[in-house]
Amino acid sequence: MPTNTFYNLNKNKQEKIINAAIKEFSEKTFTEASINNIIKEASIPRGSFYMYFEDKNDLYHTIIHEFKDKIKEIFKLNFIKNNGDIFNSFISIFDDITNYIFLQNNLKFFKNFFCNMNAKNEKFMMPPHKHDHKNVLNEEIKNLIDISNLNISNEDELSDVFDMLVTLLIRKIIMTIAEDEEVENMKNSYKNQINFIKNGLYRED
Repeated sequence: MPTNTFYNLNKNKQEKIINAAIKEFSEKTFTEASINNIIKEASIPRGSFYMYFEDKNDLYHTIIHEFKDKIKEIFKLNFIKNNGDIFNSFISIFDDITNYIFLQNNLKFFKNFFCNMNAKNEKFMMPPHKHDHKNVLNEEIKNLIDISNLNISNEDELSDVFDMLVTLLIRKIIMTIAEDEEVENMKNSYKNQINFIKNGLYRED
């Protein structure tokens, strides 16, 4: 993570460095990306770069963690907006995440991120395994979910449902970015999938 020296910079200078990095990582793979290009674009000395970040990997994951923080905010705001309805919340979460990613600067970066997926990227994006639900469904979000109309009986079942919906969300976002799908078509497809889960597939006699 960035050093305190970086965080002591004024906000405009921080953003200039991060934007320079996003531009470089958008145009090149992580391996091909050049610190020289980043510091030139950001107009900072090379020595200053290493006062702010340990290395290129540190800078790259700083950007990813900013995205992760944005996602957490989107989750929280949508559960509040939808009064805890888990299905409507996930539909609007998908809308907000894709809207955020498809801003011009973000799309190039995340397209490169997903198209050059490696073990570290995959670990970051995919939800933890079943035994580690707390990282997927934290207490803050859990307390925002209205379980009164859900067919569940305990917290583990809520975590299973949440884990399943997160997995579907990530898969659909990756498909939208990597396969150049029309966003509106994917939103409609995702909404249909959520409604299938919500309503169930078995017909009642």
